[in-house]
Order: sequence, then C-alpha cells, then structure tokens
Amino acid sequence: VANTLYLMWTIQGFGSTPAVPTLACANGLTMVQVNTVTFDTIATPLGRLTLFRAMKASGLSPGTCTITWNQTTTGNGYSLVSFTGIDTSGTDGSGAVAQSVTGATDNAGAAGLSIALAALQADSASAGGFSNSVNNTASLTAGAGYTAGTGVAFNTPATSLRAEWDATGVTTVNMTQTGAPSSIGGIAVEVRAAPPPLLAEYRMDEALWNGTANEVVDNSGNGNHAQAFNSASTLGTTAAITGNPGTCNYGVFDNGGTIAQGYVQTPLPNLTTDFTITAWIRTTNNTIPGQRILIDDQ
Repeated sequence: VANTLYLMWTIQGFGSTPAVPTLACANGLTMVQVNTVTFDTIATPLGRLTLFRAMKASGLSPGTCTITWNQTTTGNGYSLVSFTGIDTSGTDGSGAVAQSVTGATDNAGAAGLSIALAALQADSASAGGFSNSVNNTASLTAGAGYTAGTGVAFNTPATSLRAEWDATGVTTVNMTQTGAPSSIGGIAVEVRAAPPPLLAEYRMDEALWNGTANEVVDNSGNGNHAQAFNSASTLGTTAAITGNPGTCNYGVFDNGGTIAQGYVQTPLPNLTTDFTITAWIRTTNNTIPGQRILIDDQ
C-alpha cells in the first residue's frame, strides 16, 4: 500500500555467529536494513535479530519479498508490522524511522528485556521486535500499553520472535518472558508521525492590494485567500535580495505616511489547539508597541 511504512524483524539461528540477511522484493518495495543484533552469546552467538524498513509513494504492485539468509540456518522466521499516517519524507521510510536502539541479555529472568529510546518527537509511535531462546511465542509478553503481534517460533535452536507497538509512543520498549532464564534480544524504533497539514501560505508578492476580497493569495492550494485592510499593499523597492533572480514583492503594513495599522484578514478557522506560524518580517523601529505577526480575535 502506498505511503505505508513496513517494518520487518527477521530472526535466524545458526551454530556460530549468524550472518546478516538481505531482502529483495518483487512488488516495488526496497527493504533497507535499520539495525541488527546478536544474542544468546554465552559461547558464540546463536541468534541474530535484524530490522528492515520499506515504504513507497507509488509504483507498487502485488508481489512477494524474499529473505536470503546468506547461510544454511538451523531455523528462521520474521514478523511484519505496518504503519500509516507517518512521515513520508526521505526514501524507503527513512523519514518515518527517527531512531533505533538494540539490546540483548543472556540468561535473562522473567523481566525479559527493556530498551530505552531517546526522547520522542510529538505524536511519534514506538515499536519493538524481541526474540528469546524459547520455542513458544506465548513466552514473550508485550510491555504495558503495547499491542503484540502473533509472532513466530522454531525449535533449532529454541527461538521465538514477536513484535509490539504503541501508537501513543513511549521511550521504554520492553517485553517480559516466561520459561526464564532465557537469552533475549530486541530492536526498538521510534516511528515518526506525519507533520500537521499546512493550512495556508501567503507569499504576499502580488502586484497590488486594494482591499478586494481574496486578493492576498493562499499558495498552499487550500483556497484560504485573504483580504488587505487599512491600505495595506505590496511593494518591491527595498528587496531583501536585489538583482535577478532576487526576492519578490512584500507586504507593507505601516510606512509612516499613507499606510497605518494595515493588516491582512484571513478566513482561517479558530485555532483552538497547538499550531505553528512562520513569517519573514522587517521593522524600521522595533521599539514601537503593538507590532504583531498574528492576532486571533475569535
């Protein structure tokens, strides 16, 4: 599905240090390795947990992904989780995966494994994939507030894999376990949400304002065109960057003569939750009181 983030945790067992697998997809997706960790390492590592990510905005088709283990494994499996409403910047989901952290403990007790992420951005989700040395997916229990997937298990060596996610996002990503003591490894990630939608963009580079409705154009495509009042107009004589190319016209709201207390009135709704406004301004006297970028009179 377009603009969907796919996270795949893979697990493989081997008699000595397991190789890092690779993935190839015949459906338009490109699986990119995010992180990898070995565990059950008292002698040599017997398990390797690896996380891959993928996302595409278009060009997808039905098809499969093939995991190449790059060795003859004693057992292997994967767990796949998808996220929508995520940051679609970057390539192959790079903008959506803000951070990843690994962890591993040999002979862990019932507390299992807890991985700490750095501080999350607003509206981010958190997720993790955990694998232990017990042949029973029910041996892995999601942390508080997390939802667990069904998971996968195999017997040589005894191994389980399970993924979990929390849409509200917390820095602690953990799973407890039964059948302890058991070696356990995990990879945790922060999944970044899509940025808030742009409501309006006013470049104020029209040739002239004269108080006509909709004359201050909203360039966001949302149609929130505005209107100038108190003789506010545009000018281009004192450009921020001169020459060609240079900067375009700009809005003038008080020129000390013909324009006083000019403003632009927008049709934007009453903003009752958090929002961000950005503006480029130039004042000839910043000591004059009452100069504002935005006034909400609703």
